[in-house]
Amino acid sequence: MNTKSALTWTGACLMAAAAIWAFIAVRLSAYEVITVLAELVSYWLALCVVIGGAWLFLKGRHKPVSSSSFLARCLCVAIAFTVLVASWGLSSRRFILLKVRSIPQNAWSKMVSDLEGIGTHAAQSGVTSVSSQTPLPKSLQQLGLASEYSGGMGNVWKASEYTGPVASVLFGYKSRSWGLCVGPESFASRCARKGNYIHVASNAYFFCGPRY
Repeated sequence: MNTKSALTWTGACLMAAAAIWAFIAVRLSAYEVITVLAELVSYWLALCVVIGGAWLFLKGRHKPVSSSSFLARCLCVAIAFTVLVASWGLSSRRFILLKVRSIPQNAWSKMVSDLEGIGTHAAQSGVTSVSSQTPLPKSLQQLGLASEYSGGMGNVWKASEYTGPVASVLFGYKSRSWGLCVGPESFASRCARKGNYIHVASNAYFFCGPRY
């Protein structure tokens, strides 16, 4: 194999590996194989790998270069970039679906019960915030890694739209936070901010969105 061919194959493999990683990284973080922070950082690394791979892939072309051959190489580069950018841009939407899927369906009722207990306890104590240093009930630990837990809040509402305990626990970072909340849908919307939420049980929502 000559130098040009080696450059071409190296560049192609790097681009393919980066694009594939960008697609599967969110699944690995949702199932807690890696942290969400590692996933988010890896997209930047994958971008650098695609750029480097594209440079090698285009540099390895044999001369003289036909227009069809050059366009084919540019198309391969464009596909790699598209897969990376699309996977990155849709990662939070995919995360919420994959995270909910990773939790057994029969686990939600216990999680909701424990979260309602947090809301009731907070209302009785008069301290509505829950410190990240406070250990979570075991059922709620399924929501994320201990290192990603950011705390929560709880209270009891008595309003026309909803009467009962409201509470939420939060995991994650500024660019992506997620968690579980109990209460009316308006509370879920507030927890999700500009993100999304999924109804997982009676008066309970799993949410995911940026944190400001």
